[in-house]
Amino acid sequence: QLEALDEEVPDVEIAKARAKVTKLEGQAEDAEAAMAETRLVAPFAGMVDEIKLNPGDTSSPGAEVMTLYGVGSFHILAQANEMDVAELSAGQEAQVSFDAFPGQRMSGRLGEIPSFGTYQYGLTIFKVKVSFDPDDLFLRPGMSANVSVPLSRKEDVVLVPAMAVQRDAEGQFVLVVEGRNTERRRVQV
Repeated sequence: QLEALDEEVPDVEIAKARAKVTKLEGQAEDAEAAMAETRLVAPFAGMVDEIKLNPGDTSSPGAEVMTLYGVGSFHILAQANEMDVAELSAGQEAQVSFDAFPGQRMSGRLGEIPSFGTYQYGLTIFKVKVSFDPDDLFLRPGMSANVSVPLSRKEDVVLVPAMAVQRDAEGQFVLVVEGRNTERRRVQV
């Protein structure tokens, strides 16, 4: 048998062996490509909220298999009524708070103000995107949020309840108590 190893292998046999190696390399590449297509890769960093398939289930291209939400920046779709929307503008500052985290407030910014609203319960409502950084709060999609947008700012003014402002022939006034005396003071509203 050792003598058989010393004999030359015909060129045809070498060519067949090379062809077989090339074919097997192609099959290995195909298998690696097929395996790569079975991996799910998220388009952004986030957390899995819901998995819609079980292990071993098959899926078709484009089918929803899970719900993800990002953990970087958040946004709220706030509802602005038609009375206020004219005073809103993209980039305007907003304050955001959550019922689940009392006392915690964070700054946000309004996104584009939509041109069209939706008629709901006798009012036209505009859905305005409010972006914010959640800081260290563990927020989840669907949580209730409160958004306030300062529409105007006044310096050196006193805020009084509307019911405290009275009117006479000379204009508007409030009653101010100083000691035991009550004094009328004219106000501008």
